[in-house]
Amino acid sequence: MKGIFSCFLCVFFIIALMASVAYSESWWEGKILLSGEVREWKDPVTRPVSLFIMDADGSNFTRICDLNALFVKGYALSPDCQKVLFCDKPGKGEGPGDIYIMDINGRNKMNLTNTEFIHEYCPCWSPDGRQIVYVEDRLVEKWICVSDLLNRNVKKLHEGTLPDWSSKGKILFYFNGNIWKMNADGSEPVKLTRAGLPDHPWYIRWSPDGSSIVFECNDDIYIIDENGGNLRNLTNSNFVEGTPCWSPNGEKIAFISLRQDGKSHLYIMNPDGSNIERLIKDDMEERETKCLEDWRSAVNSSIRVMDTSKTSTWGRIKVK
Repeated sequence: MKGIFSCFLCVFFIIALMASVAYSESWWEGKILLSGEVREWKDPVTRPVSLFIMDADGSNFTRICDLNALFVKGYALSPDCQKVLFCDKPGKGEGPGDIYIMDINGRNKMNLTNTEFIHEYCPCWSPDGRQIVYVEDRLVEKWICVSDLLNRNVKKLHEGTLPDWSSKGKILFYFNGNIWKMNADGSEPVKLTRAGLPDHPWYIRWSPDGSSIVFECNDDIYIIDENGGNLRNLTNSNFVEGTPCWSPNGEKIAFISLRQDGKSHLYIMNPDGSNIERLIKDDMEERETKCLEDWRSAVNSSIRVMDTSKTSTWGRIKVK
């Protein structure tokens, strides 16, 4: 009897060990969201910008929708990988942009903000998928706003742009020449890059564990610690490289680079800048010019984003 029990424990231990190893090595899991232009479009004037989704191994590459305009850091996958937040201009693409939500297959598109004279962009999900943070641009000033998807209350937090929400509940943003962070209610704003940056940063993103921040700056990829220290240039090349994004487990940083043939290709590297390699090496990615927008995995996630198709459009709600 003891022998049978010992064998059972041994088998259980081996299975648990294999599962832990598989999880630690599975940086390629999840969905990758990209944006760009369709190169095969015959008329360059009417060529649409589009959103694309694919598995992290390059399979199941699909164009999910066409857009009226392309925005910087304007698209985000929900924590359960079932919804997409994105920016677009309503109608024929005239006027300011609004924030939309749709299913990952491109269906059930819904305008969340629907404001006439306010430009909203840079949407990002809260870790639990119940709120979003975005930029409200009234031309004179830009504000970071947070909104609850259920009751649709909107609150202004701080002036700035390019927000990103960490797993620790901190919101990252760019303001007055530097990268800042604050609490989710807008309290305790802290300037992180006190020494200044070589240029305007773009695509500022928290690591999945909230311990590091990666961003594009001056056509290179930089990283800093969560407190703003230890600024490092990860790529430091003569090529155009940008739109960095963390793998879901934080073991890799993906980015777009023109380093090979002057065309946009998707690369990955370690968080210290080592082991740079092409993520996808077939002809699939030659069809579009793309920006890397998001990379998420819903593996072992119990988060479920609410069904916004059953709610009404926000539109002209009073901001607190």
